[in-house]
Amino acid sequence: MIKGTRGGEIDAVFDKRDWDIVIERSAIIAFEGTDLEQRLMDKGINTIILVGLLSDVCIEGTMRAAYSKGYEVYTLTDATATMSLQKQDITREHSFPLFSKVVDTNTALSFIG
Repeated sequence: MIKGTRGGEIDAVFDKRDWDIVIERSAIIAFEGTDLEQRLMDKGINTIILVGLLSDVCIEGTMRAAYSKGYEVYTLTDATATMSLQKQDITREHSFPLFSKVVDTNTALSFIG
């Protein structure tokens, strides 16, 4: 997932809007070395919905950081993945509920209309 290479771009399947914020990062946790927190504060955003890779590394690290910063965190069970089903199941069942509300994509979409 390196910028400018196959796998490093946002897939066209996502309906990216003009107002969407895209944060380029080089650290495991999305808050590290980025202006993510400032951008969220500037827009008055206090709820984060996490999707992506790797559930047990990047997603979990960002989830813990967001939780510690006081954000309301949702993690999507059907829009996160990691290197094995066993790791995914363990992360989803044991880590996600400690630091986020665990929901599926349809449930999350009902929150945002």
